[in-house]
Order: sequence, then C-alpha cells, then structure tokens
Amino acid sequence: MKDAIEKILVELSGRGYRITKARREVLQALSAQKQPQTIQQLCKESRNADEASVYRTIRTLVEEGFVEEILIQKDTPHYALADGHHHHAVCTSCGVMEHVACVSHDVPVPSSFSSIKEHEVVLYGLCKKCA
Repeated sequence: MKDAIEKILVELSGRGYRITKARREVLQALSAQKQPQTIQQLCKESRNADEASVYRTIRTLVEEGFVEEILIQKDTPHYALADGHHHHAVCTSCGVMEHVACVSHDVPVPSSFSSIKEHEVVLYGLCKKCA
C-alpha cells in the first residue's frame, strides 16, 4: 500500500499541490485501516495534523478523486482510499463497513430519466461477529 500512497503523492504534486505532513499522514492512516474512517478517527491517527488540516486534506483528496466519501443514511461521513467502483455492506449491529465488489456498472434507466450518472448500493445486515 506504500506504493499506492507514493503514487497519489506524485500525482498530487504533478497537479500543483504541496506534499505536506498532513497529506502524507492522512493517506497513511487511510491505507493502514481496513475500515473506512471518520474525520475524528483520522485526527487520532495523524499526529502531526490538527483537525482543520485533516478536514482540508480530506476535502482535497476527495475533490481530486483519491479518496471516496461514504455517506450511509444520516451517519457521520466515512472516508477510504478510492478503489474503483464498488458498493458497501454495513452491519446494523456494530456498524462495521465493508467494500463489496461490483460486477457490472450497468443500472436500469427509469423511463422518466434520460440517463443515470452514478449510483450507490448499500447492503445492510449482520456481520459474522454479530450474527
């Protein structure tokens, strides 16, 4: 995963962004965790970045397409390194969230729409630990 972080940092630099300690630490924190993280969790993992720096870093990384923002119902946004198109499964008991591979990008277009630009599927259930 270290190579993925370095690749992102090189691309950010090529787009005119400075490579700050905050950016490096937020990316490292995201890559070290199996679960998507909240801003508060990322702040705890990023020792050299204050909360404002983490917010700015996340906003930049989301805008540039390197990090995905995951909004599940009215829950706090979670963030993960962008890893292609996928869906999410969420445990209704403990809140654990997992990426689910998406085999097809094709979605049916309702007759009252001319096109669909994006979609999101969230599966809710119990993880093995809570079942």
